[in-house]
Amino acid sequence: MIALFSASVLWVVLRRTNITKRVVFTILIPYLFLVVASTIITRRVRDDAHVILKPFWTIQTILTGGQQKAWLLKEVILNILMLLPVGLLAPALFEKRKLGKTMLLGCGISAS
Repeated sequence: MIALFSASVLWVVLRRTNITKRVVFTILIPYLFLVVASTIITRRVRDDAHVILKPFWTIQTILTGGQQKAWLLKEVILNILMLLPVGLLAPALFEKRKLGKTMLLGCGISAS
C-alpha cells in the first residue's frame, strides 16, 4: 500500500517528465519496496547466523566446492533474478550515459 501511494505521488511530482519515465517509476518504486520487504523486513532470526566480511566469498565457496555449494548457488541465482527487472528498467530513467548510471544504481541497490 505504501509503495503504491509513493508511486502515485511520484506520478504527480514527475508530471513534467515524459510518460516513459513516469511508467518506469510507477513500476520500480513498488518493486523495490517488495524487494526490501522480502529480503530485510520479513527476514527470520537464525541461531547459526554469522557475518563474513570477505568480498565475493560466496562465489569463491561455490567455485571451490564448499559444503554449502548448492545453497549458495541458488542464493546467487535468485539474487540476480530478483534485481534483473531493475537493470532492465533503469536505463529508461536516464537520457545520457545510461550504462554508467545504471551500473551505479545497481551497485547502490546491491550495497544497501
